[in-house]
Amino acid sequence: MHAFYDNRVMFAGDWHGNVQWAVSCIDTAADNGATLIYQLGDFGIWPGLNGSEYLLCLEAVAAERDVLLVVTLGNHEDYDQVETWPITDDGFIINPEYPHIWIAQRGQVWEHPGRVVASLGGAFSIDKGTRRPHKSWWPQEEITMENVETLRENLAGRRVDLFLSHDFPFGVQPGPHTVFALPKDLEDESHRQRAVLRRAVNIAKPELLIHGHWHMPMMGKLVGSDYETIVWGLDADGANANVIIADFEALFMDNRIEST
Repeated sequence: MHAFYDNRVMFAGDWHGNVQWAVSCIDTAADNGATLIYQLGDFGIWPGLNGSEYLLCLEAVAAERDVLLVVTLGNHEDYDQVETWPITDDGFIINPEYPHIWIAQRGQVWEHPGRVVASLGGAFSIDKGTRRPHKSWWPQEEITMENVETLRENLAGRRVDLFLSHDFPFGVQPGPHTVFALPKDLEDESHRQRAVLRRAVNIAKPELLIHGHWHMPMMGKLVGSDYETIVWGLDADGANANVIIADFEALFMDNRIEST
């Protein structure tokens, strides 16, 4: 199992393939002593020339600034493309063209200074009706119970310190769903995905969960039968609350973070 030893870390919400914003985040991370970015989905893996140019640009800047991106995939990603990329012995998906961009598999677990980190990306797209299958929407976007079982197997009874996801699990109070008024059919589908994610969180019992997806900053709490999880949500590209930088161990001392 791979272990990271970076103390200063950036967390970033949705980037949506916004190259200027993504580059500015990498520069901000490096300028603030963070050599690792945990990016929380809707990263910007897209088909065609624009998609490859985005990844090549981020790779060049990350290499120059000595920053590693570890991505938890969102719902708006080209999963067809990602599925062709090789998987390393450590379990990360890495295209050799972009060695500074690591994709976490769903249910993957790793260590970070003695802490257990888990990743479970994906979500339901409320706008999929306006998108083209395998062109701008991919059916692999959703979290499955198989992914939950993969997480269970990888944890092997351990408890998670930090859980990285794109969506937030059902039961967080207050949650972004109290702000967004969706049509009932879309809310039902979105709720179903959050319920699957909640099953994973019930297994992991994390101290802290950080997510994107809803394009708004939030802080909430999830109370399980035998655990309590602090939940942070990050804003989308273009907003100051899209990124936070923290000394990693301090996250688990007082649940406070330093915003950039």
